[in-house]
Amino acid sequence: MIEVIKKNSKYILWLILFLPTFGIMAEALTGYPWSSHTYEEIIETTGEASSFLLLFTLYISPVIFILKLSVIWSLVKNLKILQWVNGNKRSFGVFTFYYAMLHVAAYLLYKNPSKFFSDATTMVYFSGWIAFLILVPLFLTSTDRAVSMLQGRKWKALHRFVYIAAVALALHIALADGADGLVQFLPLLLLEIYRYSQYRKKRVHS
Repeated sequence: MIEVIKKNSKYILWLILFLPTFGIMAEALTGYPWSSHTYEEIIETTGEASSFLLLFTLYISPVIFILKLSVIWSLVKNLKILQWVNGNKRSFGVFTFYYAMLHVAAYLLYKNPSKFFSDATTMVYFSGWIAFLILVPLFLTSTDRAVSMLQGRKWKALHRFVYIAAVALALHIALADGADGLVQFLPLLLLEIYRYSQYRKKRVHS
């Protein structure tokens, strides 16, 4: 049984990450035609799912980097869970886009089309659209074939745009929910600043 789980762990992860969809669809279908409350619930759920997965994905590399510099690395480097999480970053990224897509779909279905352009000219919606549009090519190039076609360096360069998406998302959340929403981004910012400083220090001494 354990071997079966290990062999299919990626697909089990996909199923777990997909599970919130059932609650979202149930609310969308039973609440149709949507009231403003139903719309807000769906927007909040899909938005939080997407932002959580994006942040979780972005935390993986700097956390592992910090662990490698710490005295406990020799104790944790062989942990299967650490290797498994790091090996499934693309899966987390794919579902980041999936819930962002549901978030955008809910907006498009509920809002009057005549308001799309006027909304897009406001910073709260503009920043959200920027974050989403950046995620589109990252999602489309998330397959092994895309990695092979783009080659490692080009693929990595493209996927660094996720940091611009994160900045746009942070702005979107701050404008939509207030500055308190930025708290979740602060540890990531500090970790990335530290990682970059260590990278620069290594280059200077090399």
